[in-house]
Amino acid sequence: MALEMIINYHLVKVIDEADGQKEQIELLGTERSEKITQVLFPDTRKDIASVSLTKCFEGTENHRWKVLRVEHGNDYQIDVYLEPRKSSLREEFLLKTRSKLSNKQHISKRIQRGTLVEVEFGYEQSIKKSCGKLASNKRYPDMLHRGEMHKRRLCIVLGLKGTTVRVVPISSLKQDLSDKTIFELSYESLEALTAYNDEDIRSYALCGMAQTVSMSRVLPPMSVNIHGKKEVIYRNSKYPHRLSKLDESSLATALNYAVGCGDYEEIKKQRHKYFTDRLQLLNENKENQERLTLLGGQLATNKTELEALRETKKQFDALFEIMVDWKNQISQKNINELEEEIREEIRNYMELLETD
Repeated sequence: MALEMIINYHLVKVIDEADGQKEQIELLGTERSEKITQVLFPDTRKDIASVSLTKCFEGTENHRWKVLRVEHGNDYQIDVYLEPRKSSLREEFLLKTRSKLSNKQHISKRIQRGTLVEVEFGYEQSIKKSCGKLASNKRYPDMLHRGEMHKRRLCIVLGLKGTTVRVVPISSLKQDLSDKTIFELSYESLEALTAYNDEDIRSYALCGMAQTVSMSRVLPPMSVNIHGKKEVIYRNSKYPHRLSKLDESSLATALNYAVGCGDYEEIKKQRHKYFTDRLQLLNENKENQERLTLLGGQLATNKTELEALRETKKQFDALFEIMVDWKNQISQKNINELEEEIREEIRNYMELLETD
């Protein structure tokens, strides 16, 4: 008889009874592998909260399941116990949203740098050998491996290209913030996202693990949306939620460190200050040139007026001498007295002219 390895998938229903809750187990389907000595399976020993799988069974419209536990009855059999993730029944991934848009619209109007999305990265599997031994899937490079991004998680969009999206994944596991490629998201960015807005759970953006994924992995996160005067929770395919201004700045800095340009922001600030200062000096120089031109015009006018005043003074001095000579001929007073007398008369006439 050929070697046969079996994976049974069971639906777990919790039934309330008088003496407490009990599980009701129902077989959903079976996979049989003939002449295959190793099979892949979802390993709940690692991280049960993160293991979700997609599997279509006859008689149920649900296709996404949470793995509750995995049991190994014998060397060649695996029993996987599931419960449906009912929230996934009406999910619309970005690729489908894109296909529904008219020619006048473009998905980039909805998805931009800083937009918050969920990405289904998949899950890491383990292998079971026909001898019953469990091992890692390190010899299966076509599958997710330990250390790679996994499960469905919140991400930050960096950009679009064709039917792919460049994203930065977000983790709730405690991170070392001395690593400048990582930053913690503010509550302001997460407040409307119902699965990520627990104030007791911190969220970290891992810019060092930025990667490109297909639009068929991307969907909007569950969020609080306003319809009329009511708040409704659903996945909004218009993708309205994005980083706060503060987190956008943190994202830019962390990305610079991720590509080895950690001093870029400082250099950018220095260059900005240099060009700002230079522009200010140029403006001041322009103002000074305009002022100098104006002062030059005023100086030329003043010189002309000064020459006119000098000529007037010469005439005044000549007339004064004439008056002194005339008074000297008709008066016996000395020259000093005559000069003072004439000056007094001039002052009196000037006062009369000012009064008029």
